[in-house]
Amino acid sequence: MTNQAVTETIEVDLCVVGAAGLPAAMAAAAFGAPVALVAEVDGGVPALAISALAAAARIEQGDVPAASADSRWLAARDRVQQACAAAAPNRSLARAEAIGVRVTRAVGRFVDGKTLDAGGRLIRARRFIIAAGASPLLPPIPGLTPDQTYTPETITNVPEPPAHLIIIGAGSTGLALGQSIVRFGARVTVIEAGRALRREDPEIARIVLERLAADGVVVRERKTIERVVGAPGDIRVALVGGEQIHCTHLLLAAGRRPRIQTLQLDRAGVAHDASGIIVDRHLRTSNRRIYAIGDCIAGYPYAANSAQHHAGLVMRAILFRLPAKIDAPSVPRVTFTDPEIAACGISEAEARAVRKDVVTLRWPFAENETARARDCVEGHVKLVATKSGRILGVAIVGRGASEILPLWTLAIAKRLKVGDIAGVMFPSPTLSQVSQNVAASFLAPVSRNPLARRLAALLRSFG
Repeated sequence: MTNQAVTETIEVDLCVVGAAGLPAAMAAAAFGAPVALVAEVDGGVPALAISALAAAARIEQGDVPAASADSRWLAARDRVQQACAAAAPNRSLARAEAIGVRVTRAVGRFVDGKTLDAGGRLIRARRFIIAAGASPLLPPIPGLTPDQTYTPETITNVPEPPAHLIIIGAGSTGLALGQSIVRFGARVTVIEAGRALRREDPEIARIVLERLAADGVVVRERKTIERVVGAPGDIRVALVGGEQIHCTHLLLAAGRRPRIQTLQLDRAGVAHDASGIIVDRHLRTSNRRIYAIGDCIAGYPYAANSAQHHAGLVMRAILFRLPAKIDAPSVPRVTFTDPEIAACGISEAEARAVRKDVVTLRWPFAENETARARDCVEGHVKLVATKSGRILGVAIVGRGASEILPLWTLAIAKRLKVGDIAGVMFPSPTLSQVSQNVAASFLAPVSRNPLARRLAALLRSFG
């Protein structure tokens, strides 16, 4: 049964549910497949907003000191809004309609495994892709309500820098926003139940946490919130143990919740739990006619561009019957603090827990000419590999880390070895050469090997 009177029934090859699936819908339409897309609104750009605010905070630091915090904050808001507005057309439903996608602006609800009700329009499809996305999680803290809080998507709506902002969650989002906002004169306290940046290598995380402390961000690790009382402007956060912290604004950055509650997945035979939709390594759900992509799926490392990447994999399978599977080790993750953290693969601790042949190499930004010229010498590349040269993981901390990482993401995805990276010709002088340097350092011990030295001497004797 549908929730509204049926106004139309259409049949398509593919139905995409959620604006995050726009790339999949457009790809299918480009190849001539009949496609429907169901979404309430255009796709959002929360990761872009965080990156833009971080960049604006760095720019504003160099402005005339006499400029007020309010004026600098308003200038930063304008930069963020301009960046998001410039990106919006690429994520608009109108763009999909322009190339022939049947767009329905409504909430989608499954009727059965082959049919979706979209505001009274019944869509029957051979296959479905669920790309419902996720929204900030409201932790189960007594007294905490949505009316008290801001999210990464809404915090820049505040007309002036918060007098005292408390951020719940010390992951990549919470810390990047906290550092950006403190640079506009706000007080910022970050409360974390566990370890700050717990997904990152502690060696790498420590560099960022020290910079945050120097900037004035107070990070309270291993603290549990007992209760929240008050309204924006006057909020009291009570910690277990009796301590109370007063603030004017509260920001949620303690994880994200998949937007799957209204989909009625049980009717379609799609298995799911509180963490999201359960998929196999090919992104198929328990109903083999239905795929799920992006951060609405369970048990997969979140990345800002995961839906777009997954869409490409799924379309390979749907359109061309080519094998496609997710590769968790090559998933990149970036923390837009200053300095940035960019990483993929596993950490040194994770590698040593399962292997005995682990080699760890580092190369400092301070040894790079471009880093010195740009005055961004803080940071380094950390490479984790096997003694045979297999790349297990890479973590980079420093300005520009996110621009250096893609090479290593490709290397892990394509099973390249350290020697392959060392053999690449990098443009010079560029910051990217830190990758070449750390890879070349893997080969340095060969020059100290007695057998290798004797072989080189023998070959020299031939002239």
